Parts: sequence; structure tokens; C-alpha cells
Amino acid sequence: MMMKLAFANNDSQALAAAMRGFRDLLVTKKQLRKIKTPTLALYSIEGESVKPLKELMPNVELQAIEGANHTTAPFNPVLIKSIRDFLIRHRASDN
Repeated sequence: MMMKLAFANNDSQALAAAMRGFRDLLVTKKQLRKIKTPTLALYSIEGESVKPLKELMPNVELQAIEGANHTTAPFNPVLIKSIRDFLIRHRASDN
């Protein structure tokens, strides 16, 4: 019901084109294995599907944001603190 309401006033052809464009964002396991840069993956408890990233990307740091979703995460203080702490730990001047 929420999705129906959210998309009710949108151009259905534009939405379909946007969805087709998501295919271009697909990242393969092979591509993930090549990433050596420290990476922060933020997820909600419901989004624990990111946990396999640890096997593909040894430099990934996983941080759960309990109860967050795409709408509420930007307002969650854990998100900002996690990003800030990650950036401090990985400053270019320290590497």
C-alpha cells in the first residue's frame, strides 16, 4: 500500500526507465573482490544480506543501524557517527 501511494503521482514510463537503469548498477563478485580500498557498509538488521561482503571484500567494515531503513537512516545518529569514525580511521594523511 505504501509503495502504491509513493508512486501514485509519478510518471509510470519514467519509473520503468529508472528500474531498467538499475541493471547498469549491478556489481559482480569479481568486481567486488578487486576492491582493496577500505569500505564501510551500513545496513539495518533487516538488511543483513550484506554480511557475505566480508568474504568478498576483506577491507569492508560492516555497521548495523538497528531499526533503520532507507527513509529513517539519514536521521539516525548512528549513521553519522559511523561515517565520521570510519573517515577519521582512514584519513589519507594516516595511510
